[in-house]
Amino acid sequence: MPLHELLLAGRMRDPDEIDRPQHLLPGHHRNRDRSDARLVGLGHEIAGDPRRVALVANVPKKLFDLLALAREIVDLLAGITREPDLYACAFAYGGIYDLDALFEQGELAQTPQGRALLRQTLGDREDDAEDIAARSPLQRVNRIKTPLFVAHGRADGLVPIAQYEALLRALEAARIPHRELVFDDEAHGIADPGNRLKYYTELLEFLARHTARAGD
Repeated sequence: MPLHELLLAGRMRDPDEIDRPQHLLPGHHRNRDRSDARLVGLGHEIAGDPRRVALVANVPKKLFDLLALAREIVDLLAGITREPDLYACAFAYGGIYDLDALFEQGELAQTPQGRALLRQTLGDREDDAEDIAARSPLQRVNRIKTPLFVAHGRADGLVPIAQYEALLRALEAARIPHRELVFDDEAHGIADPGNRLKYYTELLEFLARHTARAGD
């Protein structure tokens, strides 16, 4: 099966249903699409060994595309909690883990425009409180089985370091295997070449440890 057919096989849903601009409501399908494609790939021997695939949450190119980042992190946690056997490991940089805390933490909470974006992206803090709490990755930590690599910039004003620290506390309390990395001089992204080298070096070591075939 050609690769483009493989990817399409994992997205047999109405695109409007997948990509419509909504809050992070239950039933969001992006990670389900990834996993469907993964399963099709395994069936056609394209994806290879089921324990050699990692799941990643990417920092969006647009700095203030908070919706994209939140969805990436929600998708990542959904993948490794709902279908842990499909992934050998997962990693994220600059992630959002406590959605409700963003209404008090970070640059967006400090301005009327930022607060409006939070309401548009996450929902109303009071009216949608139950949904916001349910969708927060922190609520799923105790279901994680997949090794996790998380990194953050201490100078991140958009997604404060408090988000990262809250996740680490939850991972440690639940005794979830994880690797952590903080850059004191980085913000929402990695700008310094030396820091990039350190990040990708550690990331490659993490991937090699968790995705290597027996005997490699």
